[in-house]
Amino acid sequence: KADPLYVMAPKPVTLNVLTRTGKDRKIQHNSTIEFTSNDDFKVFVATREIWHMKRVKGRVDERLSAIRSLDNAISASKQDGTFLLLDNPADELREDVSVLKGGEKNRATGLEQQTTKALASDHTLQHKHGKLSLVNGGESVEFKVAGISDIAFEVDGLVRNSKELLLNSVKWTPKDEDVGELCDTASRLHTVLVNPSIYETVPEDALAELEGLKEVVKVLSGFNFSPSVKQKAKDNGVVCVHTDGN
Repeated sequence: KADPLYVMAPKPVTLNVLTRTGKDRKIQHNSTIEFTSNDDFKVFVATREIWHMKRVKGRVDERLSAIRSLDNAISASKQDGTFLLLDNPADELREDVSVLKGGEKNRATGLEQQTTKALASDHTLQHKHGKLSLVNGGESVEFKVAGISDIAFEVDGLVRNSKELLLNSVKWTPKDEDVGELCDTASRLHTVLVNPSIYETVPEDALAELEGLKEVVKVLSGFNFSPSVKQKAKDNGVVCVHTDGN
């Protein structure tokens, strides 16, 4: 250290940030990013946005300000009740384009509600599962761990009978990977049914509608099913329902 040519290397700074994914970008994931200088930070945010956010109970998180420097980020990260949110406009654009390709946009919640309501009155399903009723009026439901504002997962629509919960996943043209995602969501949903006290729902009343249910029936709704999707669905115990009624 006595050497005049000795230079102390800057200590890296690690920031904890949240990123958004999923439908409507409501699912949040924790990430860490390391910077060695403000110049590194500026290069990073040149194609991304970091926002200082405030948690608001029962409402959408409030955007306080954009983070423009590393010092600003460090200061903001130390404030109670707030967090840093990383948005990448390029990622959002890629997700939007991916959804739109091949005319596969889900037609927002209209298609989801329409197909979920159709399930509740479907004679074939009623013959197999008995009297069916809508959960949350057939609208989507968000699930999160009690006391944590981040959304753990979201479902397109739910229908129930006295013992089973039918999980409806809606895709314009279902793909092989959609079957896997549905099975993963069904596994999460089953955990909620087994341990409902540690979860919350949005809307809040939806959780009470699941009381007493222990089984999840996986339903994949769509207009066009390829043979490979039908086979994978069959292999994984997934019921395929054509939204045109066939």
